Amino acid sequence: MEMPGAGNAILYEWYVGLENVIKMLNPDSGIRCVIFQHDEYDTVDDVVVEYTDGNVQLCYQVKHNIETAENKSLTFGSMLEVSTRQKNPENRKCLFEALFKGWKQACAASGFLIKPILSSNRKVYDHRAGRHYDGKSYSAYPIDQFVSKMQDVIAATGTEEGLAFEDKALEYQWKELCSVLSTVDPNELIAFLKVFQVKGNERNLDEMKRSLIVALCDAFSCEEGVAFDLFSKLLFGLTEWTTTGRKSREVTIEDAYTVLGIGEDVDERQHR
Repeated sequence: MEMPGAGNAILYEWYVGLENVIKMLNPDSGIRCVIFQHDEYDTVDDVVVEYTDGNVQLCYQVKHNIETAENKSLTFGSMLEVSTRQKNPENRKCLFEALFKGWKQACAASGFLIKPILSSNRKVYDHRAGRHYDGKSYSAYPIDQFVSKMQDVIAATGTEEGLAFEDKALEYQWKELCSVLSTVDPNELIAFLKVFQVKGNERNLDEMKRSLIVALCDAFSCEEGVAFDLFSKLLFGLTEWTTTGRKSREVTIEDAYTVLGIGEDVDERQHR
C-alpha cells in the first residue's frame, strides 16, 4: 500500500523556494530572482537562487522524507547507491554522480558560478560508519563532514596530484568516491566538492510552513493573522511560478509584491 501524501515532496520543494522569495523581499539579501524548476538544468534544478552581482547561482536539489514513512537517513553510502528508478540501465546514477553531472551541465549552460546544495529533512547522523575499500576497512565520515573535510584538504593542496591526506580514513573515503565515479575526472570532482554543500536534518513540512509565516511577520512587522494571509497569497503565486503558463521562469521582487498586492514602501500601519 502506497504512503498517502504523495504531494509532500513537491510542496516541500516549493517551501524551500518561498523561503528564498521571502528573503528576496529584503534588498540587502542581494537576491535578484528565484527560479522554481529551472528548465535548462538537471538534478540541481529544483530551486535556483540568482544574485544581483550576476555571477553566482545557488542550485538546490531538495530531498524530502515523509516522517510517517520508513525513516531514511542521508549517508555517504546512500549517496553512492545507484538509483533503480530509471528504466534504462544506462541512465542509472547514484545521487553523488547525478549531482556532479547536474552541476557540470549547469556550469556549461549558464556561465554562472554554480553552487549546488543538497537540502533534505533526512537525518544526517553524527557518527562514522564502517566501510571497505580496496580490501581495507575504514571508518567513513558522515556525508556533511566528509564534504567539509575534503574542502579543507582541497584548500590546502588544490588538485588531484597535490592532495595530501593526514587522515587515512578520509583518504580511503575519497578514493572510494573516485572509484564509484570512475568515469569522472578527479580534478573536476574536486572543483565540484569545493562548492558543494550538504544541508541535512532540515525542518519537516509543518515546521517549514511555520517558519515561513514567522519570516513574513518579521519582514512586514505584522501580526500572525496578516502573515498567514500573505503566505496564502504566495501559495497562489506558485500556481503561476511553477507551471508552464508562467511568463518568465524568474520570480523577481516585483513579481512577489504583485502577488502580495502591496507596494514595496508598505506602511506598517496598514497591517495593524
